[in-house]
Amino acid sequence: KTAECEGIEKHGDDHVIEVDNKSLTHRPDLWGHYGMAREVAAITGKKLLDPVASHEFPGAAAIKVSIRDYTLCPRYSALVFENVKVGPSPLWLKYRLEAIGLNPINNIVDVTNYVLAELPQPMHAFDADKLRGGEIIVRSANDGETMAALNGESYTLDSSNLVIADAEGAIAVAGVIGGADSSISATTTRIVLESANFNASSVRKTSSKLKLRTDASMRFEKALDPVNTLRGLQRAYALLLEVCPGIRLVGGVADNLRPLEAAPAIEL
Repeated sequence: KTAECEGIEKHGDDHVIEVDNKSLTHRPDLWGHYGMAREVAAITGKKLLDPVASHEFPGAAAIKVSIRDYTLCPRYSALVFENVKVGPSPLWLKYRLEAIGLNPINNIVDVTNYVLAELPQPMHAFDADKLRGGEIIVRSANDGETMAALNGESYTLDSSNLVIADAEGAIAVAGVIGGADSSISATTTRIVLESANFNASSVRKTSSKLKLRTDASMRFEKALDPVNTLRGLQRAYALLLEVCPGIRLVGGVADNLRPLEAAPAIEL
């Protein structure tokens, strides 16, 4: 074994933990590694380590966010970054994504996929220079509105579909897939990082209607916690500083939300 492996640098452990999740698919927190770790910690009595370092984002937001219907989108949080250099992710990030069946794309997109798998909080990055009007609008699609998506397909939408839009049209189908026109590319130097929460039924129906299930839609349709949007940004911020040296935050966080209600007490 040692003779065969001589000269090969070790990049990761080959341990596999298989969890039979058939009876747990209704638990949105268990669609991420942190939620599964919390479950194991509760069962074993071990200490749970939170990967999210608390970070404040002071100052005025560099992007405006408007939500037309808080029932469909209870919360939308976003950050703007400049001095972005898009390139391959470091090997450790590629390895971790590949280990769970996700394809590495570039350092920016890989960070969003990492947070999706870890917390789990789906995220999306837009090329800020491709957005029109300086405002992100969360609204229902117009009947007949079309959008070219990241998967190379074009979709015709209607008012039952929730979209993320700029001043001129849809730039993402909320909770399902991003648009090609605002996608990250090798020439991207500024990004808007989205971390949002969408109505589970709305995402499920749109995903079914478009015949498109994605890693994001599979989590959103389980009803994620709106508190996670800021946690997602905090985690992504720390990762971006690591994998994209020189990246700079512009302004504070845009955080549009309806008042969060405390969960009802459970009497035992």
